[in-house]
Amino acid sequence: MTEMTETSPGILSRLKEEFSFIRGNYLILVLTWVLMDFVREMPETYYGLYVIELDGSALIIGVIGFCSQLAMAAVQFPADTSPTSMDVDGSSYQ
Repeated sequence: MTEMTETSPGILSRLKEEFSFIRGNYLILVLTWVLMDFVREMPETYYGLYVIELDGSALIIGVIGFCSQLAMAAVQFPADTSPTSMDVDGSSYQ
């Protein structure tokens, strides 16, 4: 039992060292993603049954899921950061 408590501070300090790059805005993004992903999975479990109760078909559930994945993929692409659309200081303009 004492052996485990002696190694625990070493493990915690090792984890802090390994994940020390996660701070600031990146930490907020990671925490937000973890929370949203966890919460999103709860109603998604019964979404298909909900659509079927609204007289939807398996095809409709598939189309909705496909559109959802397309929308998620579309926001994964980076914005246009080519030099022609950026000011000298790096801010974009219309």
